[in-house]
Amino acid sequence: MKKLIPLFLLTLFISGCQSLSSNEVYIAHVLVSVPEGSTSKVRNKALTRIKSVQFVLNSGAIGFSQAALESSDCPSKDNGGIIGWLDLNDPEVIAKYPPQLLHVASSLKKDEMSEPFRTKYGYHILKCYGRR
Repeated sequence: MKKLIPLFLLTLFISGCQSLSSNEVYIAHVLVSVPEGSTSKVRNKALTRIKSVQFVLNSGAIGFSQAALESSDCPSKDNGGIIGWLDLNDPEVIAKYPPQLLHVASSLKKDEMSEPFRTKYGYHILKCYGRR
């Protein structure tokens, strides 16, 4: 006698496999660095700076790559802040990038920009250019 798999279990399995296979994101970022051990005054200044970047981006006055070039403290600014494709299931990626960055990257849809968030490196804004 054949056992049939209930349709909802099959659907759940297929959707789970699809989400695992589409866990790569193409992202860019703006980083306003905050050195470890910084005073609250330095942290607040960095937070004000990243919020200013967010305001300018939301206004549409400049594009993301221009904002990265003008405002980011990361060397990737010379390439528009592009980090590139990240496989969010890859142990090397997980080891290399802060968990907060990976969490935010995983939640973004194509062409979506994050709110500012903090990692051990400082304050970031991410933009997702693609998912696969």
